[in-house]
Amino acid sequence: ALKSNEIKQMENTVKMLGDREITIDIAQKLSSLDDTQKYQFLRSLNRPKVSEYMESLFYNSLLSGPSTNIVNFGSNALNMLLTPIRKGITAGFETVVAPLQQRAKIVYPGEIGQYIWGLSQGLTDGVRKAIFSLQYGFTPEQLTKFELSKSEVGGLLMNLPSRLMIATDRLFYHINWTGELNSLAFRKAKQEALQGKEFWGKIAELVTNPTDEMLKMAENSSKYNIFRKEPGNFMKRLYAIRNYEMGQTGIRPIRYILPFMETPMNITKYGFEHSPLGFISAIKTKGIETSEQLAKATIGSIV
Repeated sequence: ALKSNEIKQMENTVKMLGDREITIDIAQKLSSLDDTQKYQFLRSLNRPKVSEYMESLFYNSLLSGPSTNIVNFGSNALNMLLTPIRKGITAGFETVVAPLQQRAKIVYPGEIGQYIWGLSQGLTDGVRKAIFSLQYGFTPEQLTKFELSKSEVGGLLMNLPSRLMIATDRLFYHINWTGELNSLAFRKAKQEALQGKEFWGKIAELVTNPTDEMLKMAENSSKYNIFRKEPGNFMKRLYAIRNYEMGQTGIRPIRYILPFMETPMNITKYGFEHSPLGFISAIKTKGIETSEQLAKATIGSIV
C-alpha cells in the first residue's frame, strides 16, 4: 500500500506537470531519487517567468544589506529571551485574574524552567533545520508535508539574502516550538494534579506524544515569536490585492510598492501589545488571554 506521503508526492507531481504527460523518463527519474531530490526535481518543473526573475532580484536586493539579517536575528533572539519573563509575569497575573474570572488557574511558574529546558533541547535540531533551509532553499517541514513552493529563480548566490532570512526563522521557530511544547507539557501535567515520578513521567510522555491542541498552541506561539503569526481575514484580503497579477504576465506591480506586509504588520501589533496601550486591549480579552496581555503590556511599559 502507498504511504500518505507517497500519494502526496504523486498528486504534486501531476499538479506541477500541468498539461505535460508523466513520461517514462520522468517516472524513472523520480524512482531513482530520495525525498529531497524528488522535491527539488518537482520544483524545477515550474519554469519561472521573466517577471519572476525581476521580482526575485528585487526582493533579494532589498534583503541584501547585512543590517537586515542582523536585525532579524536580534529581534528573534530578544523575543525568545523575553518569553520566560512573560510567562513568569503571566503566572503572577493569573493568581489575581483567574479568581476574578471565576475559573481555575491555567499558567504556572514552573513552566518557565521547562520552557528554558526546551530551548536547550531544541537548539541542535534548530541549527540543523536552519542549515537545511540555507542549503536547499526550502524548509524540512515543506519536505515532510510535501508542500511544493515555487522553484527559486537563480541559485544560492542570488537567493542568499532570502535564504538567510528563512534559515534564521527556522532556527528560532524550532527552538521556540520545543520550549513551548515542554512548557505546555508541564501545564497539562500540573492540571492533572500529578505528583513525583508520575508528574515528571507525564511531562516526558506529553513531550514525546503531544496532543493536537499542544501542537497547535506551540505552532502559534512560535510563529508569534518570530513575527510570522497567521493573518486575519482582513489582512488576507489585503494580501490578495497586493498579489494582483496583470493578466498572465506574472507581473504583480503592487508588490514593488508594498514588498513586505506580513512581518511589518505583526511587528506593529506586537509593539501595540507590548505598550501601555496593551492594558486597554486586555479589557476586551477573556480567560488566559487576559493574563497574557497584561504581562505583555507590563514588559513593554517597563522596557
